[in-house]
Amino acid sequence: MRVLVYHGPWEMTLEQTDEPRPGPDQVLVAVKSVGICGSDVHGYTGSTGRRSPGVVMGHELSGVVAAVGANVAGAAAEDEVVVSPLFPYDGKGVREVLGVNTAGAYADYVLVHESMLIPKPEGLSFRHAAMAEPLSIAMHAVSRTPIPLMGNVLVVGAGTIGLLTLLSARLKGAGTIFVTDMSEHRLALARDLGADVTIN
Repeated sequence: MRVLVYHGPWEMTLEQTDEPRPGPDQVLVAVKSVGICGSDVHGYTGSTGRRSPGVVMGHELSGVVAAVGANVAGAAAEDEVVVSPLFPYDGKGVREVLGVNTAGAYADYVLVHESMLIPKPEGLSFRHAAMAEPLSIAMHAVSRTPIPLMGNVLVVGAGTIGLLTLLSARLKGAGTIFVTDMSEHRLALARDLGADVTIN
């Protein structure tokens, strides 16, 4: 199978490796769509220390179950899924995060724990389903923010998370939504998605 391996700042190579086999509680997912997160870009450029040479990045994904381990009861081959990037955590040591410190989805296949699977809604494209993880971040931020009905909201930054926050705030009943960014292109996208006021 193909994997995109990170070797250090500004250096990645497309390589061939053996297809992994799932352990007892693991699921092998054939990757159908994967997003490029801002944290992956920061890892690639070396501006963050959260990616080590040898890692395969990619944690925003959707796909199809290709194989399941012997103990897996909640998934079967051909299931269409979205994958949460967080592995089960026992509170000891460093938590495993897909594509950060374990092999991620910039590959044809990825191994995950069965608890990380979420059924992909029928009719939702794999491309849109891969946005579930960044959308969850935006929705979580909005759910933790006390926005009164028709209250004003300021979104700082019109990248992926900012634009999804704009949409989530609108769904929550926000009134006037202000979006700031230094990119006119991003601000145009914000206006297209319903921002009332954009500020550069």
